Amino acid sequence: MILSVLVIAMLLLLFLRVPVAISMLLPCLVYVVWSPDITLGVALQQTVGSVDAFPLLAVPLISPASEIDPVLSVSVGRLATSTLPVSGS
Repeated sequence: MILSVLVIAMLLLLFLRVPVAISMLLPCLVYVVWSPDITLGVALQQTVGSVDAFPLLAVPLISPASEIDPVLSVSVGRLATSTLPVSGS
C-alpha cells in the first residue's frame, strides 16, 4: 500500500514536470517524516552508509584518464559522438 502511494506520488510529480531527483525525494521524505518506526537519524545513517566511494570517483576521473591514455581518449570520443544522435544533440 505504502509503495503504491509513493510510486503514484512520484509519477504525479513527474507528470507536473518536477525534476526527477525532486520527484523521487519528496515522497520519500514525507514517508520518513510521517513514519513512526523510521527516525531521521536512521535514514541519514542508511543514506550515508550506502554511498560507495568507487562509483563516485570513477565518473570525475574518466576525463583525466582519457587525457593520459590516448587509446582511452579515442574510445571515449567515439562513445560521445555515437550517443549524439540518440540524445538529440
